[in-house]
Amino acid sequence: MKKILIIIAFSLFLLSCSEEEIIEDAKKQDFFVETKSVIDFWDSLYLKKTWKLTSSQDINLSSQASWRISNIYVKEWDYVKIWDIISRLSDSVANYWFALERAKNTLNKANINYDTSESSLNKRISDIEIGLSNLKVDESNSKSSLELEKIDNSIKKIALDYDNLKIANYQSIIWFKNSMWKDLTSFITYIDDVIDFSDRILWVTTKNKDENDSFEDYLWAENSAQLKESENLLLALINYRNNELAGVNFNFEWSSLFDSNISVISNGYSKINIFLKSLDSTFDNSISSLGSLSEADISWYKNSINWHQWTYNLNNAWFISLKNWISSFLDTFRNTEASLLKQIELLESDKKIYVKSLDISLELDQSTLNEAISNKDLTLRQLSAGITDANISYKQALDNYNKLIIRSPINGTIGSIFSDVWQEVWPWTILFNISNNASNEISVAFSKKELGFIKSWDTALINFNNEVFTWSIYSISGVADSNLKYLSKIAFPEWSNIIWDIVNVDIAFSTWKNVLPINLIKIDNSWRWIINVFSWWIIEQKNIELWDIYNDQIEVLTKLNNDLKIVTNYVDNFDEEKFILKIK
Repeated sequence: MKKILIIIAFSLFLLSCSEEEIIEDAKKQDFFVETKSVIDFWDSLYLKKTWKLTSSQDINLSSQASWRISNIYVKEWDYVKIWDIISRLSDSVANYWFALERAKNTLNKANINYDTSESSLNKRISDIEIGLSNLKVDESNSKSSLELEKIDNSIKKIALDYDNLKIANYQSIIWFKNSMWKDLTSFITYIDDVIDFSDRILWVTTKNKDENDSFEDYLWAENSAQLKESENLLLALINYRNNELAGVNFNFEWSSLFDSNISVISNGYSKINIFLKSLDSTFDNSISSLGSLSEADISWYKNSINWHQWTYNLNNAWFISLKNWISSFLDTFRNTEASLLKQIELLESDKKIYVKSLDISLELDQSTLNEAISNKDLTLRQLSAGITDANISYKQALDNYNKLIIRSPINGTIGSIFSDVWQEVWPWTILFNISNNASNEISVAFSKKELGFIKSWDTALINFNNEVFTWSIYSISGVADSNLKYLSKIAFPEWSNIIWDIVNVDIAFSTWKNVLPINLIKIDNSWRWIINVFSWWIIEQKNIELWDIYNDQIEVLTKLNNDLKIVTNYVDNFDEEKFILKIK
């Protein structure tokens, strides 16, 4: 029964947690992630080439601009090769060449400005992120955590110095206590001797009452007031002995009581000194008598008083020396102790102030980082738009300039020339007729490295007018041309009639390395190549090493598992506190 209740309680706890998570997740927006397994990229590696188709038909070349013919470089029956310049039109008014150069320079400047700005903005963001990292005390080896560690170490060191100070002075304190106990014991013995000796003379207590009545009258014979003073001082000394001195005790921890007890003893020495002087004066005022108080008796008593005074001077000198030594030690010890405790207090205060300043700086720098990222996106979008505009202008200028140059689209023979130099022409004016005697083929150039990936009769995919035709490579040159390129021939059907048209040629090849699209590769803050991968509903960054580039594909040296899920869409703006991951 008890087990059942525990299971029910635990289930209710899980349900409550689940409900809280559901409520929390309901506040988040969906963030869709697109992924593709590594193995799915294997069939996407192509050598991509672009070429013009040729055919065996005659073609007519027309003008594309309204200008005068400035040069004709051929005559009838001349043999021309593909892309040979046949004629030029005059550029004396529009200055297309200068416009092309200006557009080219503008495009170059736009690209340079973009690269420079992107590098500068990335550097600023990187510096701010480094600064933020240094402000985070929970990150090991950050500047702020090291500073706090230094403060904590200083506090620990001072606390250790404080403890060591107490330990180092412990023996001195014990010695002082023992010395004071000895001095107190000696002082008590001494004061008891003084009281007992004096009471036998002055009879202020019942203990020695009437012991020397025979010479009582002679003690105050010359000054009764002096005798009364001595008696009062002795009573005060006895009262001091039985009360104040009895309360002196050095069995306590080091404290201000030490000073007060020393003060009690010091006060006692002062009382003894005053009393002995008074007693000495009393005997000075006494007179001798026959049989009661002789001169010898008075002399003996005064010698006894002198001996007690000498003992007083000796004991008091030692006591004053010990008291001064202890007072000096106490002052040094207490000042040093108070100084160390104050240093710890100040460092604790400095630590709180430093942590508070870190919080303020973190908030400010995070705001600065967000602003820098936003500014980067806005700036790069504006610069990218500028590049697009400059590129459009350049293409327009290039198109206009190319309209002034009449080139042969094929290898063939000039049949007829329908124009003369300085003749004014208009768009679509027929200028030349060319006969093509070449076979139906496409010539594609490969680099030496690319040549290692292809062989005769490999399939080539020809993309034209949204259609894909499957043709074959029927010959590959073993000798490089002047541009260190190797030409191959690709046959195409007899029915082709697409002169001037450009086709895209894709030739599939394979490599032992993994190959990924270039746009999936990124650079982190440490300038390392990374890709985003999706695992256990978490987006992680994986470091990779790269090799050769083929068009828009790049080889990856790092071993990647075939089932590794690579994120293919933009996820840099993902925030787990704002979004919930979902697979698209």
